Amino acid sequence: MCLLFCKFGKQSDSVQSAIIKRHQELSRPVNSTPSPTDDPEQPLSKPSAEPRRLTPEERQLFQNPDELHGKQFVLSHDSDGSGMYEIIGYHRKRDKSVQYEVLFDDCEDPMLLDGGEVMKMLEDSLYIPNPS
Repeated sequence: MCLLFCKFGKQSDSVQSAIIKRHQELSRPVNSTPSPTDDPEQPLSKPSAEPRRLTPEERQLFQNPDELHGKQFVLSHDSDGSGMYEIIGYHRKRDKSVQYEVLFDDCEDPMLLDGGEVMKMLEDSLYIPNPS
């Protein structure tokens, strides 16, 4: 079980409650088909680039799930409860909303978070750019 309270306990109330709510929803058994992005993931590794704030252009670009997929971030970078996470997949629901598969560094299994939750997390995160 992911220890969200320890790792992410110092989040804003809205982000923390969204993560906890999704964790509780996902801990219940659900019949679903695996998404095409499911594949065994390696644990998140130490960043090879220096984490930094998102630029306005990146904020706009990351509204597109294709651009956000595979990106890594540091949540709550300025607190003891900080941790890395990666957007490892996404899928669109019938209502055209997007759900993201987010892998946190202290969790074995990814969590499904809706697009609004992920966008809110990005506000309090640093981006780890891919080394070029």
